[in-house]
Amino acid sequence: QYVFERNQLDLMRELIVSLNKRRNQSKNAITEMVKFALSPQVYDRLNQEEQVKLLKTLIEITEGKIYVELEYSKSVRLLTEIYMSHNQIEEASKLIQDIQIETFGSVDRAYKVDYILFQMRILLQKGDYIRTLIVSNKVNRKHLNDEGLEKLKVEFYNLMIRYYLKEEKFIEVSKCFKTLYDFVKSINEKFLKNETIKEPVRANYQEILSQVNLNVLFVNYVMYLTICPPELETRNMLNELNISYKKDLEECPDMFQIVTKLLSDDIIFIDNNFLNNE
Repeated sequence: QYVFERNQLDLMRELIVSLNKRRNQSKNAITEMVKFALSPQVYDRLNQEEQVKLLKTLIEITEGKIYVELEYSKSVRLLTEIYMSHNQIEEASKLIQDIQIETFGSVDRAYKVDYILFQMRILLQKGDYIRTLIVSNKVNRKHLNDEGLEKLKVEFYNLMIRYYLKEEKFIEVSKCFKTLYDFVKSINEKFLKNETIKEPVRANYQEILSQVNLNVLFVNYVMYLTICPPELETRNMLNELNISYKKDLEECPDMFQIVTKLLSDDIIFIDNNFLNNE
C-alpha cells in the first residue's frame, strides 16, 4: 500500500512476488495482498497496461493455491475480458478454457455457473465447439432450478441453442426451446396468479419476462421439431406436443396446422399461399 500510494507500481508487483515466495509466509498475508491488489482502490486506478501486468503477476502467485482460488479465478477472468476487448480471442480462450471452476470449494454455485457460461461464450466466439460441449457438461441441469439462478438458466439454454444450431442438431435445439418455454411460461403464470415471490427472484423473473417473448419460444420449439428427421424420438415429441400443449397449439393456428399434418398419415400438400404465410 505504501509503494502503491507513491505510484511505484513495478516495485509493488515485485514485493507481491517476493513476499509470496518468502519461506513460511502466512496464507492470510498472501490472501490480503492479493485482495488489496484486486480491490477497486487499486485496480480501478490503473491504466489497462498496468492492469495486465498486475493480473499476470497475481495469476502467477495464486495458481494452484486453494486458499486464493477465488482471487485466481477473478484475475483470469479480468485478464480474459481485456484480451476480448482487443479481439484477442485466441489468447483469451487459452487463458480461460482450462480453469476447473467446478472444483473450487470456496465459491458458491451461482459463481461457478456464471463462470462456466463465461467460458462457453468465449469458446463459442472462437468456434471451439467440441470444448464448448465439454465445458457445458459441467453444468448440472437440475441445479439451474435453484433460486437465484433464473437468469443464468435462460443464458445457459440460449448458449446451448447456439451450439446445437452450429452442429445442426435440431431436435436438441427444439428441446432447449421447450425448456425455455416451459420455464418462462411458469414465471408468467406466477405473476398472473399474484403468487408471493421473494426478492431477488422477483427481480430476476421480471427481467426475464421483459427480454423474452413467449410466442417466439413456442414457435421455435415447434418449428425446429418439424424439420427433424422422421425418427421415433421426433414422433414421440410431436405426440407429446399435440397432447400436452394442445391449448398452446390452438392459440397458434399455423403451428397447429403444421403439427396436425405431420401427425397424419396423409401426403402433405403445401401450396404457395401456405409458404408465403408469415
